[in-house]
Amino acid sequence: MQYHTPKKQYIKAIRVGIHPFSIIVFNKESQKFLVGILTAELLGLLHESPAVIDTFSPMQRLKIRDVFAESFNESLRACTYVSAAAVVASLIMYQRHPPDVLKRKKEQGAYDEAKKAAPSLR
Repeated sequence: MQYHTPKKQYIKAIRVGIHPFSIIVFNKESQKFLVGILTAELLGLLHESPAVIDTFSPMQRLKIRDVFAESFNESLRACTYVSAAAVVASLIMYQRHPPDVLKRKKEQGAYDEAKKAAPSLR
């Protein structure tokens, strides 16, 4: 059994959420900008593994590099927007005097006990 610290779990969750989005952005950008430069077969190979870039001509490599850079910028821009929305949401939900958790837990326990002790109305 492998144990992870919470920090590692958060990083893994972030990667799981960002990686598919980055792939979608790259595929969209490559379909838009590489259609006339690469054949459908070469484009499919590029989507499977970026290691095939070494087999392309220098002009194709340059264009592919531009597409990678543009898709990376687009992904980071989206991450920035999500982060900004998270900051706004946390500011909206901020409480200057949050309720006491232990007090609330005791109240909930007392409510549960009263509910068990009361006769059922069914």
